[in-house]
Order: sequence, then structure tokens, then C-alpha cells
Amino acid sequence: MKKTILAKTAAVCGAAMLSLTGFSAFAQKNTPVEEIWGIDAEKVNVAAGDVEAQQGETVKFPVYLVNNLPEGFTNLEIEMYYDERLTPVLTEGGNVTVKKGEVCDELTCVFTHDAERCKIKMNAAGTVPEKDSGLMFTVELTVPVDDAGYFPVVIRVRQFGDAKAEEADTVEWRHSGYVKVSGTPKPPVRGDVNRDGEVFIEDAQLVFDYYRQCAAEHAYIEASGGLEAGDVDRDGAVSLEDSRYIVIYTAESITGKMLTWGEIVDEGIYEPLGDANSDRIVDASDAQIVLNYYAKRLTDPKYSDDTIKTTTADIDKNGEIGVEDAQYILQYYVKNTLAHQKKAWIQIICDN
Repeated sequence: MKKTILAKTAAVCGAAMLSLTGFSAFAQKNTPVEEIWGIDAEKVNVAAGDVEAQQGETVKFPVYLVNNLPEGFTNLEIEMYYDERLTPVLTEGGNVTVKKGEVCDELTCVFTHDAERCKIKMNAAGTVPEKDSGLMFTVELTVPVDDAGYFPVVIRVRQFGDAKAEEADTVEWRHSGYVKVSGTPKPPVRGDVNRDGEVFIEDAQLVFDYYRQCAAEHAYIEASGGLEAGDVDRDGAVSLEDSRYIVIYTAESITGKMLTWGEIVDEGIYEPLGDANSDRIVDASDAQIVLNYYAKRLTDPKYSDDTIKTTTADIDKNGEIGVEDAQYILQYYVKNTLAHQKKAWIQIICDN
């Protein structure tokens, strides 16, 4: 599909999330979707909404479909991770209260709920390719009575070409929205931590400093000013990954590429933190490598090993690679890969 070239600067700096009121224009097929923050013009997009509510109110959180493929799609797998402070409304049968939208009319949609992981999963399949755009489904969520602010909701999507597609043939991406208590300031522009109107290297430094301080104190420190804008991957934590994403965003902007945040986050264009052996996977083998490195450094302070990535192995960014880093890596692997708990690095550190 030919991609329309648009001024993405206004999209990135002017809109942090999709709004309910703005979706009607956004869903029109003649709207250049590159103008909308985080939307890819060359694939099927499933987008989380923006919702305002009162404390204690139950809201219907919307998830939208924007189909930019002329051939449409037949199968999607959607995982919706909601903030643990939100409570999904259950039916008498114990299922999450979900209402299908108009674009699900031609699809068979199966919803499942994993309360422990704060996840709602939907498998949507059809015999005829779905080509329409619009509301896909809504989920009823209750806002906490005693907590104000905004609560992120992350949508992870896998697109299958057909029902028999192998996993290697799928496309995966994500998008985020939020439920916001009325009167709470809207989340700041994504990545603009110092709120000077632009995303630049100073914003990355502020996020890095915050992460290092939290890691040193093994505790979350209240985010002040615009620091919440530093959660650019929308995983609910201001973490080291966010600092690296901002650096990449800045570098790409300088070269004139103007990648969207979605492209930067989803493409994985940097080596993951914890990937000590550069295989782009964080697992128990990385923890073992770090532990072996630490043990050898104890007996020989001058020992060096070019095969270990020191930049990705120093999890707490204290300038040293130690047994704590190995423990963090192992716990990250267990919680994220084995238990599917979706934990950021700073959460792993602060849980210890």
C-alpha cells in the first residue's frame, strides 16, 4: 500500500492518545491515519480509547478497529492489559462484561479473562475477510473510589493471515489508552518530560536519573512535574527502557525520519536490557552469564569478557555488574516470560 507522507510532528506533539470524540473522524476511510498518533497506515490497527469517569464509576472502555488493508483480515488475537487499580465488571457466570461492536458482526469472538494478570484476551476469527473500521468491543471497568489520576490500558495484538497461519507468519503490535478521573490533568505529551514542548535528549536524561534513583533506593519515588510523560512504552512504569526509547526518538527526529512511538517501541531496535549475550532474548542463560562474570571478577578484579554486554547487564545502573543484576534478570525472565505478569525492570528491582 502506498503510504501518504504527512507531517508527523504535529501528530506526535499534538495528541498523546485517541479520544472518544475524535474517533469518528479518525475512523473515516478517507482520513490519512498517519496523522493519528501511533497508528500505522499499512496494517490493521486495534486502538484503545480515552475515557473520563468519576471515582467509583463504572465505564465502558472502547477498543476500535482501523483496517488499512484492502484485503482485510480474518483472524486477530487481542490481549487487553488493564491497570490493576481498575476492576472489571463480571457477569453472573463470572465472565467479563463485554459488548461486541459493529465490526465484530461478521466475526466469531471469544473472550477470556485472567484476573491475576489483569488481562482480557479475545480471539476474533471469520470466514470472510473483515474490511470495516469502527468500534470493535467495549469492556466494563470500575474506577477506584479512593484513587484519582489516570489508569493505562494496553492493547497487544497479533494479526493472522488465516486460521492456519504459523506463528512466524503473524504480525504483532500494541497501542495504549487510559481511563482518567474527571478533573485529573490529561497525561502530558508522550516523551516530553520537562514539558518544554519538544522531546529531546534532556527528557531521556531525566528518565534515566529517575530510574537510577529508584533503583538505588529500591522504592518507587513519586513522579513529579511531567515525569509521567516518560512512560513512553505505556507499561505503567517510568523505566530505563523509556529513556532508551526517547534517545532513539530524538536521534531519528534529527535525521528527519520522524518515526512514531509505536514504530520505535514495537520494532525493538535496541538490544533489550538484561540481554547479556546479545541474542535479543532475556532468559536464565543471561542471568548465568552475569553470575559467572561476577564470580570471576571477585577472584580477578582485572578480568574482562568481551562476550558479555555490560551496558545491558548492569540492570540497576550502579556502574557494576553484580549478583543483584543476575537476580533481577532471572526474576524478570520468570515473571514476564514464564508467569506473563508484564513487569517492568524498575518493578522487578523495587519488589526486592
